[in-house]
Amino acid sequence: MNILFFGLGRISQRYLRLISKYHKKNIKNIYIIRYSKNSILIKDDLTSKYVKNINKFYNLKLTTFNKIESLNIDAAFLVNAPTNDRYDLILKLIKLKIHIFCEKPILAY
Repeated sequence: MNILFFGLGRISQRYLRLISKYHKKNIKNIYIIRYSKNSILIKDDLTSKYVKNINKFYNLKLTTFNKIESLNIDAAFLVNAPTNDRYDLILKLIKLKIHIFCEKPILAY
């Protein structure tokens, strides 16, 4: 299974840890589209620490939205995607027949 995350904030990191813990054998790749270069690791107890490269820490592959179609993504997590982008992202993911988990409200303009 190939998974895609939009953003890597506190909540996304929590989902990453849970998926890695309980579904590790089913996951082929985890891709990330980042909106910032933040490298702060947030632990389950909500303590934080700076890491040199958070993508490497979680073994994530950095990608862009234009490359999604070629990555055979099975599921996408829109947890930290910017509010103004969520609706359009969801429409594009639906067209690609990718399962979507969107934790925050969707605003259609």
